[in-house]
Amino acid sequence: MVNNLMDMARLQSGAIELNLQWQPIEEVVGTSLQATHQPLIVHAVQLQIPSGLPLLNIDAALIERVLCNLLENAAKYTLPGSHILIAAVLHADKLRLSVSDDGPGLPEGRSEQLFAKFSRGERESSTPGVGLGLAICRAIVEAHDAVFGPNEALKAELHLSLNCHWEIRRRYPRMNSMSEPQPVVLVIEDEPGIRRFVRMALEAEGWLVHEADKLRQGLIDIGTRTPDLVILDLGLPDGDGVDLLKDLRSWSSVPVIVMSARSAESDKIAALDAGADDYLSKPFGVGELQARVRVALRRIQSLNDRDGRLQTVVQIGEVQVDRVARRVTRAGAAVHLTPIEYRLLTYLISHAGKVLTHRQLLKAVWGPAHVEQNHYVRVYMANLRQKLEQVPATPRHFQTETAVGYRLVI
Repeated sequence: MVNNLMDMARLQSGAIELNLQWQPIEEVVGTSLQATHQPLIVHAVQLQIPSGLPLLNIDAALIERVLCNLLENAAKYTLPGSHILIAAVLHADKLRLSVSDDGPGLPEGRSEQLFAKFSRGERESSTPGVGLGLAICRAIVEAHDAVFGPNEALKAELHLSLNCHWEIRRRYPRMNSMSEPQPVVLVIEDEPGIRRFVRMALEAEGWLVHEADKLRQGLIDIGTRTPDLVILDLGLPDGDGVDLLKDLRSWSSVPVIVMSARSAESDKIAALDAGADDYLSKPFGVGELQARVRVALRRIQSLNDRDGRLQTVVQIGEVQVDRVARRVTRAGAAVHLTPIEYRLLTYLISHAGKVLTHRQLLKAVWGPAHVEQNHYVRVYMANLRQKLEQVPATPRHFQTETAVGYRLVI
């Protein structure tokens, strides 16, 4: 209660400084859905967010707080199994974002009163609290020079109208354009709420999403649906995801991102050594999930020309690697690499975007007899950074995955 009162006072006095950044609405909605996963699990949540929307100039953390409040209220005042709709509609330079449900809606004639400080709904009259939720939401939205309120024609809907800008485009292109086939992802996860969260996040990015809730069904679907990407939970009811990885790598090289509550370094290393391309520790945000998925897709696309042949010339920032001529240049100037440095570089290029463990790198570059010599990798990675990175101390491309290994980002 005290925190809410202080927040209200700061917002109204202008003491809270907004951290305004241009943000895609899909990430804001996705993060809010994950935060309200528990109360929403018994409801049918639907998204109507069209593609190609401009970015929003917002304080994402505060707007997510508003959405979480609206979603929690929608879950609280509707029956289990009812529908909750999140919709976005563009009007000129304003994006109208609404949350509606199948509930009774706002009381007749009391819509504005409920947005006043200390006002509370009829069903809350006997419960603790001071009724500041909607008032704070309105203050947050109005601090953005935007509008927040009820839909007079549809009682069970609240909306906010936010500023956006057509000249500032999305930070990454959608992948399901008319000229490109829709990428396919298979999510193997036994918890329905997490599957739904992942589905919403990836469908917003243009992916076609298939689901499996068991290890055996997941293996069958990989073989029959031939996905472009697999997202895999390790703790499945009929087996361990690491065993699926070992089986899968005997017949398929499809990229796999592991998402698991197992956060120990040994678990990450075991999954990566078994063939995973990346590892996400639960809980994770929608932005991180989408970023990892984009890296996995770029890994496939960067290593293949349009006709499917392996690229012979690879660009890494200002560095160009010609794998046929065995020539490396940086900003047009030749760079001398030792045979081991070049072998390490080309192995990283062949697995760009993938987390490679120390053991994998040692076995591939130095041979099976050296898999315990972790210091070899550290020394030669430092050499590559010194020769190929603009700022070796803060590498952009040759990245360290702490206590696990390395990743090349192209």
